[in-house]
Amino acid sequence: MHSLDVADCTYGRRVEDIAEVCGVDLSTARRWKAGKARVPAAAAALLLGDLGAFSDSWRGWRIQGEEIISPDGWRIRRDDALSVPLMHGQIQALRGQIRDLKEISSLDEQPAPDSWSADLLA
Repeated sequence: MHSLDVADCTYGRRVEDIAEVCGVDLSTARRWKAGKARVPAAAAALLLGDLGAFSDSWRGWRIQGEEIISPDGWRIRRDDALSVPLMHGQIQALRGQIRDLKEISSLDEQPAPDSWSADLLA
């Protein structure tokens, strides 16, 4: 994990919140907040919600409240993530319908007016 400044993960947080999120004693959270002890990388990752702590491919992604936030700022809720397989199935079904419609329309294509025979025009 990239190096983290203590202020990056403890700034603006109450000692009680730090202790609760990281599962540590209040005295440990106080030492971290005061800069008297180094915040372990795992604790900093918890405080920052940085998913890059678990896998480099998730670096820049973070958890904030009930959402995962992409490096580009996209907000994804749990229900959104669960619906992705369903949406992929729907997209595949629609692609199949489009393919079928293209095949049908190529068979039933109407002749252009300039190619009509004299019989049709009479």
